[in-house]
Amino acid sequence: MSPRERVLTDLETGRQRLLAEVQGFEEPGFSRRPSPGAWSAAHVIEHLARGEGNVARGVRAAAAGKLNMRRSWSDPLGWLLNRSNVYRVLRVRTVAALDPTEAPPRPEALARIAATRRELVEAIEQGDGRGIWAFKLRHPRFGPLSMEAMLRFMAYHEERHAKQIGRIRRALARA
Repeated sequence: MSPRERVLTDLETGRQRLLAEVQGFEEPGFSRRPSPGAWSAAHVIEHLARGEGNVARGVRAAAAGKLNMRRSWSDPLGWLLNRSNVYRVLRVRTVAALDPTEAPPRPEALARIAATRRELVEAIEQGDGRGIWAFKLRHPRFGPLSMEAMLRFMAYHEERHAKQIGRIRRALARA
């Protein structure tokens, strides 16, 4: 299986799990925070859409040969966090650019995440023949990741947040 096929399969699997989790989760619960300062399901979806949009732009930049990544002092630490898989058991706080303070209502949130997925898949398909797999993209916490690793991480990231939405639903049901 090619990198493109592996990535697209992983992304589709992650998306199906996410959509299964939001199935039947309607307003007002979808936009309700389970506790003060916590994210609602709408915040989670907006966070995923922002991240996916950023990665789609990175893939397009790689395909156009316009990707410019500089080393950072934190790259070795990020590499260690990523390689150790510690992010799978610890909560990693997102960066400010991906932290939504406001979130759109359910129909807008789902339309937005569908649009960013179309952008990402289109960027992958257009870049596949242009050597994107030789590039690295910078993860905001883990530093440079190979193109395939970054895109497969996006699928894992979506699955992790699908579980978060399940926790949000359960918390709201108990309230």
